[in-house]
Amino acid sequence: TFRFDPATQKSPVGANSSSIASLYHDEGALEGKLLVYGRFSKFDDQSAGRIVRLNADGTIDGTFNAGNAGFDYDVYGVTYNKNTGKYLVCGYFRSYNGIPVGNIVHLNEDGSLDDSFQAGSFTNGLPNYAYELESGRVLVMGDFELYSNVVRNGFMFLDAAGNLAEGYNNIGTFRGIVTEVYETRSADNKPALLIIGQFDQFNGEPANSILRIIMD
Repeated sequence: TFRFDPATQKSPVGANSSSIASLYHDEGALEGKLLVYGRFSKFDDQSAGRIVRLNADGTIDGTFNAGNAGFDYDVYGVTYNKNTGKYLVCGYFRSYNGIPVGNIVHLNEDGSLDDSFQAGSFTNGLPNYAYELESGRVLVMGDFELYSNVVRNGFMFLDAAGNLAEGYNNIGTFRGIVTEVYETRSADNKPALLIIGQFDQFNGEPANSILRIIMD
């Protein structure tokens, strides 16, 4: 019942690259749908531009439209905010459907570009994870050293427009990859973030792939 044609006894061809990842929608109007992203330029023999959304049965969801071009290069990470109905996408790309963009973009639920968010420049590395908090701020992690020529050692907070958020200073080096972020509370009931992934250093100190930071 998922991506299989009983008549031909075959599955569709899928992506024209083995480098793919996905984000599953488990609630709301998009429940059951799967956003697929990565290095591919075609999906099921259709132009896909490194990102495509599938219906619950695995067919391409035509209500998500990345245009004919999509992203010009690899998409590394995607998160979805169910409150705003928007995706945060980061990767090695420099354009989206022919429009010049930074290495992080905000997409509306239908795949159109939200140009109210404008990412700055990255130096000596790129982001590999971006997550929109309930406050509207954006957490970004990766292997970069500078953001818009300001030192940020692979970890930073942006405002809703893509600028560095006020009140958040640079920390020591972060090293590794983030896969999940959960908004939670600390032991003394302060807002906090639980961060999970494959990393061994945070703020210049050893960290074994899971940590919690307090949002003062």
